[in-house]
Amino acid sequence: MATKLTSAAVKAMVLLALFAAGVWLVLTIYRASDSDYLLQDYPNRLARVLSTEPVAFTPLELELTPLSGRATASAMQAYQLSVRQWWQLKPCQLNDRLAERNSNLGRVQSPSVRLSYEIDMLQALMRCASDTQPTETRDLLLELLSHKRQQLRQVWQHMWLKEPALTKLVTPAHSHFDFGQQGDSEITAVEQALQYLITVSEAIAVLANPQSDNNQLSALNWDSDLFEQHLKVLFHSDVVPQILHSQHQAIASLSMSSALLQANQQLCNDGQHNRSSKLTKAFFGQYYLGTIQPLLGEVKRASDRLTPLMLKLLTNTPSHYQVRFHQIHQQQRFVEVIKAHSKQWQQLFAHCGVTSGEQLKSR
Repeated sequence: MATKLTSAAVKAMVLLALFAAGVWLVLTIYRASDSDYLLQDYPNRLARVLSTEPVAFTPLELELTPLSGRATASAMQAYQLSVRQWWQLKPCQLNDRLAERNSNLGRVQSPSVRLSYEIDMLQALMRCASDTQPTETRDLLLELLSHKRQQLRQVWQHMWLKEPALTKLVTPAHSHFDFGQQGDSEITAVEQALQYLITVSEAIAVLANPQSDNNQLSALNWDSDLFEQHLKVLFHSDVVPQILHSQHQAIASLSMSSALLQANQQLCNDGQHNRSSKLTKAFFGQYYLGTIQPLLGEVKRASDRLTPLMLKLLTNTPSHYQVRFHQIHQQQRFVEVIKAHSKQWQQLFAHCGVTSGEQLKSR
């Protein structure tokens, strides 16, 4: 009986060991393809190659300015009309639009839908003013137009603070950008959505400008459905937030790694020239050039396409939205840190007697 129990216990231990080995293998394979882990582990791997103390990855701390729509909430307030003024505007056929805005559904509509409503109302008022002779009614229409122009700019800015598709653009994700998952098609879709928003931004600037003439206002071709489609693309895509996250991860990782290289510039002067140069060549070629650098390249290429569009959009957004973006926008620093890290590698190779040609051969 004891022998059977012992045999069963041995089998159970073997099965448990096999299960643990399987879990370890799965985690290893997953980590090998996880960009976040690779960047975080890079300084520690480099420390082992340099035979120095292991280091723990320290991410950049981000304290983002909160986005509040309180300052632009007044844009949601309607212009109060008397009964007599309502009657004066009857020929303009605005009742359906006003009813839409004042309905229960209209009171809780999203900022983007409210923007479409305001553009439609502004254009309807402009058409009515153009068809109305200089009378008391025309004066009222011009007064309403002045109010609506100002309100339109506020509604546009309020949308940037409250529309989920737009607030996420300036909020880093918790995952790394991976071109293999997103692909060029998603980046292109986000690129097109941002370009469309730039077009809308320019149109808003025309509509909200008191000096705009009637022809500019009446010729504007506004498509609310297309506008919502592009917002939907941004809402369902994490490309921009992931790029921001990856930039921060890379900056922290490369800064720590550059500090390690700088502290070990004399590594090859302690009688271990041969061994150290071989180790550094192998690590540089197989891990940095073969693994880390391609990740950095993916992030940079995507950021080069999307960041200029984001910067262009900032010109007509609320000031604290711009502050939030500048808090997390790290494109220039990201590029500078990569260059500085490459320079540290070159200096280390120079001390170890490894030429640039030999570095390339190590890939």
